[in-house]
Amino acid sequence: MAPSKTESVIIPSEKLQDVKKESIPQMRTKIDPIKDSLTELRSMIEADDFLKKFDLDDDEFLIRFLKVRDFDTKETRILLKNYVKMIHEKPEYFQWDIDIEEILKGFVYHLSPGKHREGGPITEIRANAWNPEEKSIQMLIKFILIELEAGCLDPAAQEIGFHTIFNVSDLSLHQIYSLGIRNSKFVADFSERAFPFRMRGVHIMFQNRYINLAYNLIKPFMSQQLRDMVHFHGQDLAKLHEYCPPESIHTDFGGTLDEEQIVLCLCLCLCPTMTIDKDCSIDVVVGDKVCASPPLKPSIGGSSKVCSKYPPLIEDKLAQFRKRMEKNSLLKQYNCDDEMLVKFLRARSYDVKKGCEVLFCYVSLIQSKPELFSFELDLRKAMEQGIYSISNGRSCDGAAIILIKVRNWNPKVIDVFEMLKLAVIECETMIMNEDIQEKGFHTVIDASGLSLYQIYQFGLWNAKLLSDLSDRALPMLIKKVHVVFQNYLVDMAYNMFKPFLSEEFKQRIVFHGRNLPQLHECCPPNALPSDFGGNLQYGLIIDKKIDNFHFLRPTLLKTWGKFAAIK
Repeated sequence: MAPSKTESVIIPSEKLQDVKKESIPQMRTKIDPIKDSLTELRSMIEADDFLKKFDLDDDEFLIRFLKVRDFDTKETRILLKNYVKMIHEKPEYFQWDIDIEEILKGFVYHLSPGKHREGGPITEIRANAWNPEEKSIQMLIKFILIELEAGCLDPAAQEIGFHTIFNVSDLSLHQIYSLGIRNSKFVADFSERAFPFRMRGVHIMFQNRYINLAYNLIKPFMSQQLRDMVHFHGQDLAKLHEYCPPESIHTDFGGTLDEEQIVLCLCLCLCPTMTIDKDCSIDVVVGDKVCASPPLKPSIGGSSKVCSKYPPLIEDKLAQFRKRMEKNSLLKQYNCDDEMLVKFLRARSYDVKKGCEVLFCYVSLIQSKPELFSFELDLRKAMEQGIYSISNGRSCDGAAIILIKVRNWNPKVIDVFEMLKLAVIECETMIMNEDIQEKGFHTVIDASGLSLYQIYQFGLWNAKLLSDLSDRALPMLIKKVHVVFQNYLVDMAYNMFKPFLSEEFKQRIVFHGRNLPQLHECCPPNALPSDFGGNLQYGLIIDKKIDNFHFLRPTLLKTWGKFAAIK
């Protein structure tokens, strides 16, 4: 099916200050130091004649600013005030009334799917791709602000910060003239003083004779601290790779990433505010082009403290987690890095005990059922059934949405175990995304067409296995399970699963029947296809999805293999 060229991507028109509603929940547990910082910051806001006019009471929004200033409330108030003033003084930059496809054209500025060596995000700017005749400097700045807002929702961006790489090989006088002094000051201000943005390093590559002129234009508006972060590498790619590994950057900078992977990373970052024609958050259609998946590769094993840049409160949770592992005869055999443990902490809202229990069940299940954690299945045949799909939209609380159509399962074509294998691969792939780790999932099940033959083929043993995966073993934060269009056999099927589910999980299951407005209170129509009463358009792009699974296969097999070996 040919994708629509004009309806591929839609971004709502809204003011930048509304981005606070999209902020990532950072810590669901009540932690006094953060609470105290928030209380103090709110007092400062209330005492500020300018800031008190605005609704700035959202915890997650304020935490973003606190993190960037290391919870220094005085510095945070200044940053927040500059941010709000910037919106009022330059409202033209914060009208999101542009087609997101325009951002993707030319690749002047983009977020990389990879991470720099300290664990934070990377942004890349290619001056040679900017034509001021086609994109004005104002439009370019607007594009950068949109991408930065999306990128800064990443906890790693808030806690660790960005490295930015410039390719200035073809920098021209026309570009420098278009930038000008006023815009140079604005860029310096929002980079350093007026945006919840943490910079770790700026890398200038392939500079030509005009770079000194351009740098001297913006230098007066930069602090000494920012100037010290600027590195001029010239043609020395090896020096750049000391900060940003090749697997995390574009081929222009001696890396391995292509444009399709970078486009998809950007689309995933903007996912909360856009709708894309695709069957899941891993396949993106841009114009006539279907983009491949980004290498969302987490660090799986190895040293547990290679470069830990999490806030002290999360570091404390990690230390507690490792102490519990040391006391567990199974888990103490494994050396897990911070990223992996944080994934299990997030799955249980930073409850260390529960997170450790999930890891124990995860390792135990891999060892008792290694054949479940493998790629030994016909992916194409399994996916063509259309049993699972992932909405590119989000729930009202920002969670990812898994769609399951029971009627599409034909046990004669794909057996239960193959279906569970596919579910494991789908889920493991999704939870590589830190945003999904934080915000969790809503699962929507279309139970129409459920048959006795399906129930019989599933059986009690597999009912227990699926219950274990969903409730206890996979590091997934499942917020709700919505069952719609259930028929008279649903009670029978549910009673088969019920003995194996925890009381907490049972409370999350909601039976809506045909009451779709009730479902839409949690999962809005713009995040659901027409089958579920929504208006989301997407198509099945099996080839690209399979490519993504194969790309991530080494990472997943490394994780599973690490725990499959019984020591």
